[in-house]
Amino acid sequence: MRPQLLALALIACSGAPDDSRLVIVRKLDGYERHMLLDEAARAGFAQPEAPAAYKVTMETFTNGAPGSIFVRELRDGAWWSSSPSPGTLVYGDPRIEPGCDDCHALYADPPGIFTFHALREAAARGATAVIECAAAGTEPCSVATYRALQWLD
Repeated sequence: MRPQLLALALIACSGAPDDSRLVIVRKLDGYERHMLLDEAARAGFAQPEAPAAYKVTMETFTNGAPGSIFVRELRDGAWWSSSPSPGTLVYGDPRIEPGCDDCHALYADPPGIFTFHALREAAARGATAVIECAAAGTEPCSVATYRALQWLD
């Protein structure tokens, strides 16, 4: 695994400070997804043009208990994924996950990330966006839901 991606996964596993979370997606049954960007991507997302390559870390929680962590990296127009569990290291290089990519290609805004608009807005504001989604687990929300942003104080 590339050192930068491993470092990002380790930060996510260690419990990054709340202000590093740009987007929180709250779903049914106490399930949440928290989206984080590395510093370079965060700065790039605050610019008029989003970066062409970046990493997104998604931490999952159920009723506040940590679950899976997903690290996705957009490079050369393709998404590369890894999924460490809290407190574990990932061995090997990130890979393209067809199941994830197919759903993102069908339902997400370009460049294939559901929270792209929210990440851009949150980075520009320097705040954390909250999205309330009446869907379960990995079921996607509507585009309108992903754009109906609330803000943490």
